[in-house]
Amino acid sequence: MRILLRILLLAFFSAFCVHGATIEDDEAPFEPGKEICTRCNCALHETKPNYNHFLIDCSAKDMHNVPTEWPSIDGSPDIIIVASFSGNEINTLHRLPQADYSMHFSCRHCELKVIEVDAFLDVPKILRLDLSWNHLTGETLRSDTFRGRFSTKSYEPIALEELNLSHNQIRSLERKIFEHLPRLKTLSLAHNPVKEFDPMTTAALCSLPKIEHLDLSYMSLSAIPDEIFQQKPKLRELLLQGNDFHAVPESLSQVGKSLKSLYIGVNPIEELTEQSFLGLTNLVHLNVSFMPNLVEVREHTFSELKHLEMLMCSDNPQMTKFDVESLRSLKSLRELHLSNCSLKTLNIEVKGKDEQQDDFPKLRLLKLESNPWHCDCGLLSALQELEHHGRKGFYSDDRARCATPYDLSGTLLPDLFKEPLCSMEIRKTPRIPIYEPASFLRPKSIVLSIFSVIAVVAIGLAVGCTIVCIKKKLKQSDFGFTTPVRYTTVRESFSTTTSVA
Repeated sequence: MRILLRILLLAFFSAFCVHGATIEDDEAPFEPGKEICTRCNCALHETKPNYNHFLIDCSAKDMHNVPTEWPSIDGSPDIIIVASFSGNEINTLHRLPQADYSMHFSCRHCELKVIEVDAFLDVPKILRLDLSWNHLTGETLRSDTFRGRFSTKSYEPIALEELNLSHNQIRSLERKIFEHLPRLKTLSLAHNPVKEFDPMTTAALCSLPKIEHLDLSYMSLSAIPDEIFQQKPKLRELLLQGNDFHAVPESLSQVGKSLKSLYIGVNPIEELTEQSFLGLTNLVHLNVSFMPNLVEVREHTFSELKHLEMLMCSDNPQMTKFDVESLRSLKSLRELHLSNCSLKTLNIEVKGKDEQQDDFPKLRLLKLESNPWHCDCGLLSALQELEHHGRKGFYSDDRARCATPYDLSGTLLPDLFKEPLCSMEIRKTPRIPIYEPASFLRPKSIVLSIFSVIAVVAIGLAVGCTIVCIKKKLKQSDFGFTTPVRYTTVRESFSTTTSVA
């Protein structure tokens, strides 16, 4: 009985010690608020009258949690607290201390794995939240993660407008994760291994009626459900680069009235046609660069993009055709980037003098370098249609050079305007190289040497065969002795008899 009692007392004591250690572990990580500005960099930045930023820079300070309270701030109630705890090892983000000011909070590269429930309960005026480059998952992010203070009926929303969840381990989102973020305007889910939108993630993205900037880049996506872009009347900027799209998603036409910027480069798209951007009539900025499989931009691809100002179509190594004619109707075009492709000429209809008009009135930047340009009268006429050298402020990259023909190889494209290219006779590329090889390395010398070696070998073989044949005939013929000479030994008895006689 005593042994049993001792075992129970020991177990109770051990549990008490573990509980105490847990409490200590939970309480110890919090940084003391009063000393936060001695350990971190605190400064007040005046930007506008009655609109200032109070910076609390605690980046890379070997901290393991947030402070227990914010430093006291004397000033206007319009001050925005900008707090950065990036670069610290904060595995669990506990509830932030209370603040009645607006706030921008950053916790990047913090090894974050867990976010406590009601972590942002006491900062209802938080505007920006950066939780990128961590280890957050869809199970970590729940609907109650971003909820505000409790009212008589429900939880109040928080004022969050920008949320960065890029570079995490998110594969799926809870259906009501954005339930308490009615003001969210900017959302980044880039570089998360989503691959495919399941019904829960689709429902979560559908619950963002005020979203303006949506980053879905580098998520290994091959398709986007149509309902995601429904009821998005304010979506202005969409990033889809770095995915696995083989064509521009047709569902983008649902945001055609509001979408201003589209980034869809770094996708395995092989061609762009007039159906690719159908309905996106209000696009201002379009980026279709760094496409490894893009071969051709067909006719009328950009004809309906009447408000397009900047077109980025560079670094497409297999692109050999680009329809410049479809840009003629774009009166707002300011920049055209076609560098680092495989273009040899520009497809554009050259108008006569009577039909000439300023088809590119606002074009100010034209980048054409690192293409194997074939400089002829057609290319010169196309450049004359595009470039406006007499206009102030026009810039054309001076590194773009001719690759062919031979006479113009290496010539800068702007210098073509100084040459009577359309009337000059272009010589063919000479077959004889400029560098003369040594005489013994010339083709004729090599052939003669081979034939000489063959002749010497043949003569040697003939002489050898002749000698062998003569020897065989000598052995078989009767020439010389009829019978071979034989030598015998004379016996002694025979020699004695002969002498007696």
